[in-house]
Amino acid sequence: MPSEIKSPGGVAFELVWEKPSKDPSKVLNSPSDKDKEIDPEKIKEKLQAAEERRKSMLIEARKSQGQETTEKIKKAQAKAAELDTKFKEETKLNLTEKLGKVEVNKEVSKQHFQLKIEKTKEQREKVQQRKKEHVDVGDNGDASTGSS
Repeated sequence: MPSEIKSPGGVAFELVWEKPSKDPSKVLNSPSDKDKEIDPEKIKEKLQAAEERRKSMLIEARKSQGQETTEKIKKAQAKAAELDTKFKEETKLNLTEKLGKVEVNKEVSKQHFQLKIEKTKEQREKVQQRKKEHVDVGDNGDASTGSS
């Protein structure tokens, strides 16, 4: 006695209305409790085995967490070391550059100071030369340096 049912979405189902070939009560029956004997030792063994499984699973979970934590720590240390190395290199470059500029400025200042000293020497020599010429002119009697 098959019958056809259509759903509003356009899908058709065919249902067969026949009696089952097997007795459903026999198929769905669970094993009777009468067949099993309750042995306290077996129950205790099963409980101990379950406890051991739980403990081993907990230990494995903790190991994996420990390994993950260790990996994270190693990655962080490697990154910190890399950043430290990078900072050291940048600082070294900056210091080298600054020292180079200081050396250049020092050399320029030294040259400027030497030039100033040379100009001062030249000026002093000119003044001494004029004084000497002035004194020499006074010895010849041309200049009025004596008493009357």
